[in-house]
Amino acid sequence: MMTKLCLLLRLVKALLVFISFLYPLHSFANQSLEVSGFATWALTKSDNATPWYVNREITDDTCYNCDSIWGVQLDYQALDSVRLSGQVVKRPEDSWNKPEVEWAYAAYSPTDNLDIRIGKLRLPLFLMSDYYYVGNAFPWIRPVPEVYNRQLGITASEGIDFIYNWYISDEYTLTIHPYYGGKKEATIDSIDTIIDIESDYKYGIAFDLSTEKLRLHINYFEVKGTELLYTTKQTSRPISTDTFGIYKNTALGLTYELPFNLEFWAEYQADESKIAESTTQYAALTWHFHNFTPYIIYSEEKIINTSNEPPSNYIQGKKYDVSDTQTLGLKYDLPKNISLNLEYSLSASHELPPIDSFSKPPKGVFVTSYWAFNSTTNQWDQIEDNKAHIWTLAINWNF
Repeated sequence: MMTKLCLLLRLVKALLVFISFLYPLHSFANQSLEVSGFATWALTKSDNATPWYVNREITDDTCYNCDSIWGVQLDYQALDSVRLSGQVVKRPEDSWNKPEVEWAYAAYSPTDNLDIRIGKLRLPLFLMSDYYYVGNAFPWIRPVPEVYNRQLGITASEGIDFIYNWYISDEYTLTIHPYYGGKKEATIDSIDTIIDIESDYKYGIAFDLSTEKLRLHINYFEVKGTELLYTTKQTSRPISTDTFGIYKNTALGLTYELPFNLEFWAEYQADESKIAESTTQYAALTWHFHNFTPYIIYSEEKIINTSNEPPSNYIQGKKYDVSDTQTLGLKYDLPKNISLNLEYSLSASHELPPIDSFSKPPKGVFVTSYWAFNSTTNQWDQIEDNKAHIWTLAINWNF
C-alpha cells in the first residue's frame, strides 16, 4: 500500500514542479489539499460452487473480500485554474494490502465551464462510472454486473479529456465530455485462466443532461486493435486468441425522480465486434422512506452471433439470452456517512454448449464455465446448476 501511495505522491509532486514552470508569476497563496476516502466491507455467499461475476468470484464459500473495497483520494488546488487529483483503490479483485492507482491527473480550467484533464482518467462509460467504487453513492451493493462487467473491470485509461458544462437554462445543464486514450495493456485473473488484453488506442464522447429530477447519460466508445490472449495457469501456455479489430460500445442511462419518493433507474449498453454483438440492460426502482431505501432490479444480457467460426449451437445473426438476474435489497442510512445494505439476487445463465471439443466453453455470468467436455460420450456435460442464489450484507462508509 505504501508503495502505491508513494508513487501517487511522487506524481503529484512532479506535476507541481511542471506547473511552477508554466506559471512562474502566479501566487500559490490559495493552495489547498483535501483528503477523502470510502470503504465497503461485505459478506457474500451463493449456493453455487462455480464462481460468479468477473473480478468478484462469488461461490458457495462465505467471502469477505468479493465486494469489499477501500479507497483514498487526494485533491490539490495548486492554482485558481489548476487542480491535481489522485485516487488509490483496493478493488474487489485486489488484496487488502495491494491497491491500485485508479486515477491520477492534472486538470486545467481556462474558463468556469471547461476542464482539460491529462493523466490516468476514469472512463465515463456509464451512469455510475465517476463513483464506481463508492458504496454510499448508489442504492445497491455493486453496480449491476450485466452492464458494468462488459469491459472486464477496466474502468480507467491514460490519456486526455475535455469536460464542458453548458448551462442551457436555470433548469437544464448539458455536460459534453470527449476523451482519448493511448495504448492499453491489462491482465485479468480468471481463476484457471489469465486474460491479457491489449489495445492500440481508444476514444469516445459522453453527454449528460441534468435537471432537478432527471439525469440522462449517453456515451459512445470505440477501441482500435483489441486482442485477448487466454493462457491456462496450469501449463502457462496460450490456449486461444480473440482479435476484435475495432470494438464499439454505445451506452444509455437514465435516473428520474417520481412522486412519493420513488426513483427510476435504467441503463442499456450495446457492443459490437467481428465476433459477436451483445446488449445488456437493467431497470430498477427505489423508494426512499425516512432512512430506508428498498429497491428492486431486473437485469439481462443477450448476444447475437456474428461469426460462423468456430462451429456452435448459435445460429449466425440470431439473438440469444445469455443471463438474467432479479435483485431485491434494502439500504439503511446511519449517521456519520455510514450505511448498511442487505441484498438477495437470483441469477441464471442460459448459454448453450458448443458442438465440438475445440471451442471455449461458454460462461455467461460465470467466471469459469459450468460446462465441461466429456471425451467418453463426446458431449458437453453441465457440471453445475445454471442458477445461483446470492446473499450479501455490506457496510459502507465515506469521509
